[in-house]
Amino acid sequence: AQLRHVLVIGASSRAEERLVRHSRYWGELSHFLPPRTDGQPLRLVFIGPEIDSALHGEEVEVGTGVMANRFRGTLGEFLASEPTIHSENTLIVGFNTGMGSGLWPLMRSWLTDLLAILRGGFIALFTCANDFSDLRGETLVWELLHARFLISPQRNPFKAATIVHEPRADASADPEWSCSSCFLYAVCGRDEGAPPLPAPGGEGQLERKMLKLACEHKRTQKPSPM
Repeated sequence: AQLRHVLVIGASSRAEERLVRHSRYWGELSHFLPPRTDGQPLRLVFIGPEIDSALHGEEVEVGTGVMANRFRGTLGEFLASEPTIHSENTLIVGFNTGMGSGLWPLMRSWLTDLLAILRGGFIALFTCANDFSDLRGETLVWELLHARFLISPQRNPFKAATIVHEPRADASADPEWSCSSCFLYAVCGRDEGAPPLPAPGGEGQLERKMLKLACEHKRTQKPSPM
């Protein structure tokens, strides 16, 4: 089946979706897509609780054969509202989500959507802003879920140009830093022999394991060289 939908999850009206309104950034996709054979445009959907409610459901053309739509809510809520979306016509992308940062409220908020990705068998591509916190933590989370890495974690040749970092405490200590999308990886499906995923609403035990992981990850984080 031809790629029909690209779902940008964890999107915000202050970041990814803002570029729809104030730039031609997303229209660049039209220069790299192969010719479509189904006569339908590629649908780029920005999904997240931080999408402006006034923009929810609004659709605009951002390039030749590329339409952008906004959905205020979680990935799970979006998939429930769009039964025609499935793994054969959809790619999921998350930019610098922070879902492995060690910050428990943020990590917890992502769990049901990560499970939805695995249950649906979607290919999901993620970028991270550093390796010592985000990439390391996300790798640990996906390993906990027995996800299969389609693209192993690696440096992204198309990362942002700017590095943001904390002031150095002393000359010998590396400060905490971030550089948008400087690492990437992709997951699809689960390891052979992986235990069944919990049913929706029954994630309690998995959530406790993830809390323990988050606490240990936060405790052992050590900034890497920039």
